[in-house]
Amino acid sequence: MKKSPATFFALLALATLAIPAAQAQFTITESPDGLPLAGATLDNLSSQSDPLVTLNGASYVTGSVTGQYAAPEFSSSLQPATFGQTQLSSYPGQMLNQYISVFGNTTATLNFNSPQSYLGLLWGSVDQYNSLTFYNGSSVIGTITGTDIGTVAGNSNYGDWGFNEYANITSSTAFTKVVVASSQNSFEFADIAYRGFSSSAPGAPAPPMTACMAFAAVLILQALRSRRLAII
Repeated sequence: MKKSPATFFALLALATLAIPAAQAQFTITESPDGLPLAGATLDNLSSQSDPLVTLNGASYVTGSVTGQYAAPEFSSSLQPATFGQTQLSSYPGQMLNQYISVFGNTTATLNFNSPQSYLGLLWGSVDQYNSLTFYNGSSVIGTITGTDIGTVAGNSNYGDWGFNEYANITSSTAFTKVVVASSQNSFEFADIAYRGFSSSAPGAPAPPMTACMAFAAVLILQALRSRRLAII
């Protein structure tokens, strides 16, 4: 049966959309000095109209409130200097500047204008119920939890938790959005760092649509071949 061009391209679109998003492999490293990776864009979240951030029940806060949120702590004097922050002199390391607190069952979303490969953040009082879910467009490519950070930092027992960590997270798959969530109070974070893939770097991934385009090309070639055989 001969298919019309409209039918063919509709089938092609459905086949392309059926390709699942690649799942990311994450590399997590802790930074004793609280520093992001080189070449990253830095954002200390000083503006409550930051275009990078969308809040859904989460809030910009300062200081600490028992049972609700606790100000993140710097691990060295290098971090506040890098991000333009200040710390409380009577409690060495505790942040005086504003940060974001994600309360129980609320979220904060980081929206990037271009695909990224790396996210760094000061993760305050790391808890098992904190999570970061990475998206490429509307597709989830992976999730990092407080447990993952605790494992890397050597805090595997709940009694050891409540520590602060500058987490450097590198993804094998490009991401365009990160949803910060927590099932209980709270996920405190500050001092964001991010960077994209370098097209010249060895092993840099192909653009997200490359696999879809390649599959589409195969379908087009098959259709053309079938049409030629039908004519013969």
